[in-house]
Amino acid sequence: MNLLKHFRAIIAVVLLMTGTASVLALDVRGKVSDSDGEILPQATMRLLSAKDSTFIKGVKANNNGVYVFSGVKSGRYIVEASYIGLKNAYTDITVGSSNVTVPDMKLLESSIELKEVVVKGVKTAVKVMEDTVEFNADSYKTQPNAVVEDLLKRLPGVEVDSEGKITANGKTVSKILVDGKEFFSDDPKVASKNLPVNMVDKLQVVDRKSDLARLTGVDDGEEETVINLTVKPGMKNGYFGTVEGGYGTDKRYMGTFNVNRFWNNNQVTLLGNFNNINELGFTDSNGGRFRRFGGNNGVNTSQALGLNFNVGKSDKLRVGGDVMYSHSDRDTRMSRDREYILSDSSSYEQTKKYSRDRGHNVRADFRVEWKPDSFNTIDFRPNFSYNHNISNSLDSTFVRAGDIQRTLVRRSFNDQNSDGKSFEFGARLIYNHSFRSKRGRSFSVMLNYSHSNVREYENSYSLNRFYLLNDSIDLYDQYGDNHTWSDQASARLSWTEPIGNVAKGNFLTFAYNISYRWNNADRLTYDIPNDYDLDILPPVGVEPNPDYSNQFRNNYFNQDIRVSYKKVGKDLNYEVGLALVPQMTKSIDYIKSENNMDRWVWNYAPFLRMRYKFNKRRSLQANYRGRSSQPSMSQMQPVPDISDPMNIKIGNPNLDPSFAHNINIRFQDFNMDSQRSIMINGDFSYTQNSIISMTTFNPETSGRETTYKNVNGVWSSRLMNMMSMPLKNKKWTISNHIFGNASQNIGY
Repeated sequence: MNLLKHFRAIIAVVLLMTGTASVLALDVRGKVSDSDGEILPQATMRLLSAKDSTFIKGVKANNNGVYVFSGVKSGRYIVEASYIGLKNAYTDITVGSSNVTVPDMKLLESSIELKEVVVKGVKTAVKVMEDTVEFNADSYKTQPNAVVEDLLKRLPGVEVDSEGKITANGKTVSKILVDGKEFFSDDPKVASKNLPVNMVDKLQVVDRKSDLARLTGVDDGEEETVINLTVKPGMKNGYFGTVEGGYGTDKRYMGTFNVNRFWNNNQVTLLGNFNNINELGFTDSNGGRFRRFGGNNGVNTSQALGLNFNVGKSDKLRVGGDVMYSHSDRDTRMSRDREYILSDSSSYEQTKKYSRDRGHNVRADFRVEWKPDSFNTIDFRPNFSYNHNISNSLDSTFVRAGDIQRTLVRRSFNDQNSDGKSFEFGARLIYNHSFRSKRGRSFSVMLNYSHSNVREYENSYSLNRFYLLNDSIDLYDQYGDNHTWSDQASARLSWTEPIGNVAKGNFLTFAYNISYRWNNADRLTYDIPNDYDLDILPPVGVEPNPDYSNQFRNNYFNQDIRVSYKKVGKDLNYEVGLALVPQMTKSIDYIKSENNMDRWVWNYAPFLRMRYKFNKRRSLQANYRGRSSQPSMSQMQPVPDISDPMNIKIGNPNLDPSFAHNINIRFQDFNMDSQRSIMINGDFSYTQNSIISMTTFNPETSGRETTYKNVNGVWSSRLMNMMSMPLKNKKWTISNHIFGNASQNIGY
């Protein structure tokens, strides 16, 4: 009896091992070449059942002719290899309990002689598809050695201004992608001014939701317009690049280079440029961080060096980012004659100004996207930047009044110098999960943190002589210590829940966003005594002038509670919802307590997105979005900014939030047979409680004081039509781009 039990146990173990072996997922690999031994990259490999030749799996051989079938169960199979111009080859294999290496397969030349075939076709210049307008790059001629910016200037609906800012169909382009991958983060100038146009196959203008909304599937109220450059097939694997240089009269010079390495959907780009002809190949970030910045005019000498990369194994794990150093030295000379026409008088102003801005910038942005499986996605983006700016300006102004005999009103002289540094870093983490047990249900969480520290020291000397005020003189000789440091932490939770059968396409979405920002702003202004040694600053023994100084501690607490219903159908897709946005602003002034503020504002923002598909290539979409915007702290703080005594700015603490209504309607149609593209796009925006500037002019001093006010009646609209169609002979193409703008602004 015991012997029988042992025998049964042995049989059970053997059956268990056999069953386990039968479900093992193994690899079948091999190599394919032609009869001469030359490898066949991208050869088509198929795994067929030996029993009935049914298709099991299919793969492409890599650039070395190697192929791998993964996850193959035990059994008998046929491996088929095919390649254009060669005969198919077949090999029988048996998969047992271990991986299988197939003997090298050699494909023989096909002996079938084909008759001559002539194919005539035309490349479509413009193709419209839902949210995308696609341009064929070869349809728009550019000069040899042209860059992407030269191509953009020739595309209908795309505009590039003198500073390199790109707009498409009236919307600002926030970034440029290369084969769908980010290129130098959020600075489209780096791509437009440095990449050669001969690498571009197609250029796509895409209106899309934000990164967060696309990852999670839940609308966050943000949208962006991007440009995607698709690389020509012959440049997707290998090295390519350009080097260009020149020297001209007046000691003008320029040089630029870019080296690209593309392979297996991976990208690495090294680029650099240096010149003194105003070809700034990047966005000068000093202008947005420092008070003293002369602007973007003048003669600019610049240098930049940057590295961009995006690598990974397929789309499961992608690592990318960019590191860039840039330097700019801007020299501006300006002469201006201006007439101010008032209701009862007029004045004439003559100004001459010299300014110089020098800046060094280092920034790094990195991206890691990991998809461990089809149900989970993790996106992590750290960033860092350091900026240094030195600014100097010198100006003189004469102001006269009267129509015939102009009376001298004022003479001004200003000398200002500043030295500023900023340090910033932050990171964003997004995790999105789709439930295996319930199709259509998903959950996401976003965590974000950022830190900024900006400090700027400035000297300002201002002399104003007023001839109509008893020939009086105002003199300001001041030293300023401006320090702003802030931290912001935010989190967002979202949930998508299908209603009933997921195949019917009914969903509810919920999102909750919370953000808290600590902003500290010190502006300490010291009056410099006469004959003081300027090598010792701030002045020893001198207290800050309380009339022109402040020490603010600002706290912002914002929430966004969003609920929507989404319908996904065969022809009609739409999403409608409402966002409730409570916001808290608290400000404490350590110098003047009367400037303290503490207020709550409750806003709401409805939204609607709709798209109707007449067929695969014709659709109509309409979007409505309401957005509430709080006034900035500088617009609310009642502290005068007298850095320019003749142009004083002071905030208004009684400002209300503004609310903008935005409507967009877009129709697009592409006819495949005639290659005709049509797009009609309309935008309308109306703002309630719009915040505008209100300037008061003093005729005795010709000085101006600017504050802020809420008004109604500000609106803008735009209607655009684009059409492209080749004629019947395919040698000529007729196209048009027509647009009109109408707007109303209110000012004082």
